[in-house]
Parts: sequence; C-alpha cells; structure tokens
Amino acid sequence: MPTIRTLIVDNYDSYTFNLLQLWDRDEIENVVVIRNDQFDWCVSSALPTLRDTILPYFDNIVISPGPGRPEHPADFGICTELLRTQLEVISEADCIPIFGVCLGYQGIGHLLGAKVDHWFTLKPFWKGWEKYKLKSTSHTLCPFFIGTQITHAPRIMHGRLSQIYIMEVANAADDQKEKPLCHNLFEGIPSPFWAVRYHSLIVDPDKTISHLSIRSASLALPSNLIPTAYCVENDADVEALLISQCQDGSVNNTSVDITRTSSIRNDDKALSSKRTLMAFQHATKPIWGVQFHPEGAKTNEGFLMYITVMSLILVGIRIVLQSICTEYGQQILCNFQQATADWMHRNKRPIRKLPLPSYIQKLSVVPPLIWPPSVMPFAINLAFRLVVKCVGDELAVDSGSLFQHMIEQARSGNINGNEIVWLDSARPGPLSNFSYLSTAPAFTLTYSTLHRQVNFISPATALSHILPENETFFTRLSHLLSSFNAVPTCKLGDGDQSPNAGFRGGLVGYLGYEMKRESMEGYYTPEEQHCDCLNHREIDNDITGCCRCMEEPDAAFHFLDRFVVYDHVRKSVWAYCLVRVKDVEVDLGLSPKKDVKVNVGLSSEQCEKWIAEVEILVSNFTRNSQRPNQASCDFKDTIPRLSPTHYDLPASFVSDATRSSYLASICSAVSQIHEGESYEICLTTHFRHDLPPLPACSFALTDLYANHLRVQNSTPFSALLTFPSCEISVLSASPERFLKVDQNGTVEMKPVKGTVAVAKGCVCSADGQFCDEGEQCEMKIKEENARRVRNLQCDIKERGENMMIVDLIRNDLAQICDPTSVKVPKLIRVESYETVHQLVSTVVGELRPDIDCVMAVAGCFPPGSMTGAPKLRSIQILDSLENQVPRGVYSGCLGYFSIGDTLAKGGKGTADFNVVIRTGVVTTSRCKGDDGETGKRQELSVGAGGAITSLSNLEKEWEEVLLKSKSVVPSVLAFLNNLGLERPDR
Repeated sequence: MPTIRTLIVDNYDSYTFNLLQLWDRDEIENVVVIRNDQFDWCVSSALPTLRDTILPYFDNIVISPGPGRPEHPADFGICTELLRTQLEVISEADCIPIFGVCLGYQGIGHLLGAKVDHWFTLKPFWKGWEKYKLKSTSHTLCPFFIGTQITHAPRIMHGRLSQIYIMEVANAADDQKEKPLCHNLFEGIPSPFWAVRYHSLIVDPDKTISHLSIRSASLALPSNLIPTAYCVENDADVEALLISQCQDGSVNNTSVDITRTSSIRNDDKALSSKRTLMAFQHATKPIWGVQFHPEGAKTNEGFLMYITVMSLILVGIRIVLQSICTEYGQQILCNFQQATADWMHRNKRPIRKLPLPSYIQKLSVVPPLIWPPSVMPFAINLAFRLVVKCVGDELAVDSGSLFQHMIEQARSGNINGNEIVWLDSARPGPLSNFSYLSTAPAFTLTYSTLHRQVNFISPATALSHILPENETFFTRLSHLLSSFNAVPTCKLGDGDQSPNAGFRGGLVGYLGYEMKRESMEGYYTPEEQHCDCLNHREIDNDITGCCRCMEEPDAAFHFLDRFVVYDHVRKSVWAYCLVRVKDVEVDLGLSPKKDVKVNVGLSSEQCEKWIAEVEILVSNFTRNSQRPNQASCDFKDTIPRLSPTHYDLPASFVSDATRSSYLASICSAVSQIHEGESYEICLTTHFRHDLPPLPACSFALTDLYANHLRVQNSTPFSALLTFPSCEISVLSASPERFLKVDQNGTVEMKPVKGTVAVAKGCVCSADGQFCDEGEQCEMKIKEENARRVRNLQCDIKERGENMMIVDLIRNDLAQICDPTSVKVPKLIRVESYETVHQLVSTVVGELRPDIDCVMAVAGCFPPGSMTGAPKLRSIQILDSLENQVPRGVYSGCLGYFSIGDTLAKGGKGTADFNVVIRTGVVTTSRCKGDDGETGKRQELSVGAGGAITSLSNLEKEWEEVLLKSKSVVPSVLAFLNNLGLERPDR
C-alpha cells in the first residue's frame, strides 16, 4: 500500500517522539527519527551521509522542536544545511517537503530573514560562520542571513494553551508567476482552535497584526513567507479555567467544550490585543512551519479539547478540570502528508509502495516496531520455582508493627544491623496494596558510574569488576534478570489463591540520579564531577569512605530469594521463597578472566524450614498483639493548635545552598528559560544533619522510619533500605510513582508537579473567629483545604509545570512503547497526603516486545519530574546551577525488578519504582578527629527542590523547598529528641 516516508530530525528535544503519536500504527514503520548530529551532511569517511545516502529514501521531513536557537549549530545541527539546501534549489523536482515545529519553524524563519530586527552576537564556539554570505536566487529570497528575525516573545508560554486563529492564505505567488501550493496545513480546521505552546522566542515579534478580519491579514515578512495563523496574547486559558467556578464559589459540574464556550470572542476589543505569528508557509516551495506544538498531550477520550469533571474525595466537592489536547494535531499531519502527495504528483514522483528498507529503518533512534508484534514463545524456567504460602490470614495487626518485630528478631545481636529491605505501602490504596520485607538477601550489588565498578557482596564472597565500554549497569541487570524469566509458581496449603503481589523476588534497591550518565544519550560528565580515587579497585574490609563513590553508590540492589508479603486488603501475610529445582548457578559475568557464578534460591528443605519459622513468628506475634500499633493511626482525638506558618528550618540542618545562593540560581534558571534553553528547570539542594555516634545501618534507624517517618508522612511508595556493605541507609516517604511495568507489559508513570501544604491545625484565627476546638474548627480546616485545592488546580504556573512533564513523559514512553499506545488517562488531578496536596497525572503505554523492564526504566531515567524539559539540556544546565554537586540517591528512583512469571507477557519480569523525594539518606564517611585519629562520621541528608519556570516567584520557590524538606525533618528531630541525643558540633 503506498505510504509517505517521513524523516524526523530530532533537535534533542523532550517532545520529539510525541510526534510519532500522530501517525497511525500501520504507517509508523515508514517513519525514521535521527538526531541532528547523528550524520554528516555530505562528507563522511565512515558513516552514511544524510544528503546522498539517506534523504533519497524519504518523501518529506519534519524538523522537531528543541532547546536553544536556530542560529547556533550546537542547537540546530544538520537542520541548517538541510534547510539551506532546500531553499537554494531552483528546480521543483529537487525539493523535498519540510514541516518545522517550534525550533524547526524558527529555523525556517531565520534562514528566510529578509528584515533585520537586531544583529545577533554569535556564540564563540560557532567556528567558520564568516563563510556564510548573503545570497540571492531567482526567487529573491535570502537562504541564510546573519541578521535574524528570532527574538524574545512578548511573554513566555510554556505548557500553556492559546487559541490559534487561521488566516486566509493569499496567493503570494501570483506576482512571481509561480504555481501556488496545493494545500495549507489548516484545511478542514475551524478557527480558532486550541493548542499547547512551549516557547520563549518567536519569529518577527515586532510586526503586529492590526485592524484585520479573523481570516485575513498581512505581515511584514519576506514575500516568500505567507503567514497562515496567529494567536492573541491574552489569558484565554485562565479564563476558560475560571468558567468552571461560579462567583459565589459553587462549582459547575457539567462537561464544557472550551472551543465553544471560551470567553474570548471575535470582537474589536479582543482583536486590539497583541498578536503573535503562529504559522507560515513558503509561497512556492513545499515548506511549512508552526510555532505551537501539534503533538501536545491528549486524553483517552480522543482528539477533543474539553473540560472534564472529576471528584475530589478529600474535600467532598466536585470541581471542573481542563484536560488538554491539541484537537487537530492529527489533522495537521494529515494535511502535511496530503500536501506531500500532491507535490509528488505535480512533479511526477510516484509514491513508493514498498516500506523503507530495513537498513534505513535501523538508522532510527527508535528501532522499527514490527506490527502486529509476534508473540515470542518462551520456555518455562526449569531451574527455579516460586513457592508461596499464606502464613497468616485476617490479622488484627498492622504491617508496620509486624515488620518492625520481624526486623528486631532478625537482628540476633548483630550490632551493625542486618540488611533490611522494606518496601512499604504505608498508605494503602489503589496505587499500592502490598508491603514487602526481607532481612536476608542472597547477594548485594553496588555500582559507581565514574569508575564503572560493580561490587558484589554475598555472605561468602566479595569481589569487584570493571564493566567493559560496551556495557552499562542497566544492561548488566537486564542480563541477570533474564535468568529468571517464566518462573512457575507453586502455592502451598489450602485456601484462596496467592495474591497478585507484583513483586515475586529479584532485585530491590535504588538508582541514584547520577545513573543519568549511562541512561541519557548525548550526556557527557563534566570534568568537575570526575573522581581520581583509585584505592577501591579491589574490595577489602575498609573501603567505606575512600571516596564519595563508595560512600553513596550511584546504584545499589539486594537480590531477594526469600521475603514476606503483607496484603493490606485481605490483612494476610504470605511467605515467598525462590527454590532451586536444579543445582544451577547464575552467571553474573563479574570477572574478565572467568565467569563468576553464584547460588541463588533455597533448596526444598531450606525453603520448608524457613517458611515454618516465618509461620511461627507471625503466629506468636499475632497472639501477643491484639490491636494495631496506635502510633500508626492516622487520626488524633484532638486537633493540634499550631503556631502561624513559618518556613525556617532548625539551625541543626545545614543547606548546601544558602537562601541567597538558591535565589541566585533561580534567577539564572529563569534567564536560561527566557533565552529558550529550557522550558522548565527542576532546581534542588540538600539539607544535612550530623547524626550522633551510632553503628552504621543501626537498628535505631528502623525506629526512625517505623515510628516516626511512616507515621507522620504515610505514603503509598515508602521504603526502608539498608546496605551495610557500604554503610548507607535510605528512608523514603515518597508519594510519587516513577514507573511501573506490569505482567501484561503495560507501563504506567505518575508525575507529580504542583504542591501546596495541607492545613492540619486550627485556622479559625485566620478568619478572626472564635474556635470551639470541635466540629466547627474541623469544618474550617476542611474548608481551608478545599480552598487550597481549588487554588492549586487553577494555578496556571503549577498546571504548566505538570503539563510540561506530562508531555516529556509521553516522549519518554514513545521510545520504549508502541508510540500509538501512549495515552494520558488522568491529566492534572489532585492527590492529597499527610502534609501536601499535589497535582498528579497518569501516562500509560504498551511496552515494546524487544524491551524488558530494566531497559524500560533506563529509557525513561532520570525521572522527568526531577529534571525539567527538555530533559538533556535541563540536566546540563542543572549541573552548573547546582555547582556540580551530585544529588546521589535523591532525585533517582527506588523499587524493584521482579523475576518473571509464566503468566506474564513473554514470561518477563515486572518493575515498580518511586521517585526518590521526601527521603532521608544516611551515609558514612571517614573523618579525622582532634587527636588525628581517623574515625567515621554519619550524616543524614534530605533533598528538596522545585520546578523553576518563567512564572517562578523567588520567595515562594524557596518556601516550597523548605515545605518539602519538612516532610522528613520533623521526624528526624522527634527521633533524636526521643533518644535524648544532641547534635554534635560540626
């Protein structure tokens, strides 16, 4: 079947792969995505060249959005030569249709710039720019002009909506006696329509449209460029949101089509506002461009921008939310494809019937997706089986009390503490209803990206290995987990079937933020972050503290082959045990000279004995504990009377960034955003507290987590992990899911952006009212929370933050999933926790059959909610803004890679990871005392930050950082106070 072949040139944007979602599944095999620096234009001794060996296979080109400016080669890459060549050709037959989006659109405008708004100071690294001179052709255009039309927009629009007005396209080619184009991009689309905008730069901003009708206008553009759409610089998106609320505070709970009910009308008053050019096309060549993003987020309900109604259970009201969709994105693409077909017909170029050759498809950044995907047969794993038994049902004890007791029993007098793996649904609910505990992992892996060193620790062995250049820690974990695909389940005992608990054994741990060095294509580690330490090449008994790479590894995982599961719905406890059916060893590949293998799993006899011990322990504890731990209860009999809100932290917590330096970094971030380098930059810092002399991974940290942190800030993705081999502990109260892969191959991500504090104490005094310390006071608290939720939902900055990350995540998923399967079932919803209300969205997709759960996490790492967008450019900016200080565990992810199931798609494993926020990290380092002796120092750090956008308020951003840190800080202070220990002098 004839199909248009499309080449997408990616300018390292975080939205490029969303464009793939505009294609139908049966056409996407003829779409190839390349980076803007992946190939040379026409001179290369080794690689294929774009002009001679790649372009001839394609019918049209899409130039993607991207950070920066088209004047800068590092930003626009090969797109400059691509556009310049197309603009210079004289013969129609030599042209190839081009569609530029955002930066691509600006690049077209820049290369056709016949009028100079200002002369641009070129970046110093742009070498050889002098060779470009003003040129003329028979079409009197300027294909490359040093003076630029690209300048700052009248206001920055990132993650916001505007109504796009379509203009009638005059036949500018008449005077030149040229054939007009067959199509413009907006045929069949009503005016106005809504679209998402992400830009701080525009083409020709000083040329305004005034005194004109909606579909007719003229701009002071080169005669070769015809304006086709514009927007009015107003707050139509804000007004559309406010339509959902009546002036008296009641709520409109009916669905509204914004495109028909917007308060922006086509009258003279509205049209007197400032207008910004949003689209143009070339007068005679097949070149189009749009400033807005036609690939912006859409919901499951289809290509319709609408306001959807949702319930807010917390405050007992219904409020109208806006689900964003560029309604006509697919129509714009269809028009571009039809225009391409018409152009080819006009120039007697047949549309090819065969798909792209496989060797051309393989050039794509995203490998070709064969559809329908073949269901790969898999063999049941004959080496292992998973034994499952219920060891307690309908219990009257809570998981916190039970697990804390089991940890204490496992301690067995070990002063240094055991390895503890506690994945904790401290707040059970739809997101997570299972908690997991193990105190005896089979082995532990830690990793340093700077040294590429994997450390292996088991009860019997310790060794290290340097990864070869062609491997990453992600590929090593993927190889390891593949040995445990399609493990059958054997349930012992009578009763109900075993729960679908998600985790079935395997790897539990964290990936620190610095794992970006191995997950982000195009990222290079700055020299300031390099480590010169060579003392830890071979593991010994005293590696702790030789350098930061050992104090806080970039990744650390325990492998669990026995663990306990608490089912919060059924109030039951299950013992899970991986049993060796055969006497097999798993190849870890940790030695360059010979394979290093390890025994994993228990024998049948060992399994039976361990399950019996767990059953007795649970039975004894249940018999002695007839009611839940009162410390775990969420509600108090009295309402706390709180002092007025203040944001200062205790002096014992010292921030890496002072208030003044953090505010200066915010200003720098906003400046970068203003210049088009990023849409959103997630700036962070750490707050640090020295701990009193305690053994590393001490049992006291279990008390800090179990009796303080999980009680004061219960969340569905909480965790306690200890790694005695490197003396690090992680205590997390994260409310945010990073990524989940279930047994059906469905990937789910839930970004959190937008935070406001929960009103927990009396607020009566704020209204000047008397407090009855009872029902009236409680009602006032509910009303205050309802007010805060409404304000959060209608905060255009917070919504913009969330929208930008949703589109970034869609882009990430499009690279590991079938792009046409990526959906946004929930967009910008409020979820409330113990201390904060947050805006949360849900993005899902179907995992590609050639990608497993480990590589799925690698493909989306680090979490976009902790970087900003575009991801790569924002990370590079953050390295500088945060003074090259590693974030460590914070901003990474924590969770599990599970062994596979015979019922799973392809028999593959699953994964579920949180985003490491609201987390305390305890590390141990070497230090010298006053006597000159070397000792050890323990420190607890809490990371916190926020998304910086063009709308950021300096003081509010700093207050948000302090607010987020307080999700952990009060628990630490209460813990130290209970111990009666004072913070040592620094």
